Amino acid sequence: MKNNYFERWLAVKRAIECDSSLKSGIRELLHGFPGKFCFPEEFRLGKGTEHQFARAGVVTLDQREVHLALGIYVRHDPFFFRMFPLQRVIAYHEKFCGGGDPPYFIGPVMTTYEGENMWAFLTEDISEGGRNEIKDPEFPEEYATVTSPTRDIRKVFMDPTNLVHNDEMQEQYLEAKLIL
Repeated sequence: MKNNYFERWLAVKRAIECDSSLKSGIRELLHGFPGKFCFPEEFRLGKGTEHQFARAGVVTLDQREVHLALGIYVRHDPFFFRMFPLQRVIAYHEKFCGGGDPPYFIGPVMTTYEGENMWAFLTEDISEGGRNEIKDPEFPEEYATVTSPTRDIRKVFMDPTNLVHNDEMQEQYLEAKLIL
């Protein structure tokens, strides 16, 4: 079970790498962030205490539509120009392994912007492209409240405030980063 979450990321990554327009769109979304320190309004999903999120597209995996969200660490601007804190990705992975309810997948993304490496992550857009209503978590809460059109409510782990250390998993995710 431990690798199921990682395998989901690999499947999403492969789907993005096969779609040059999706990959380009994600890169443009990320490159537009530094000057404004926020995503364009039409893509903006919300933010927690640690991250901002934007809609980034859709991939199909085994006949399942998976909406993508681009997340960027914003607590200490411009942290995204340093090494991405993989401990946060591992926090999602550990929550999955512990029976929690994180987004469907998560994985690191890297691009070069003005000569520097810029880091972010991709995860599931739990709004499903705006279909679901999301109430962002407030510190120290780590769970967003997601309300579906049928008024079903679920809590989704969205904003890890604690770092989780697992050198083996960190190395695995780092090697599997999506390069835009």
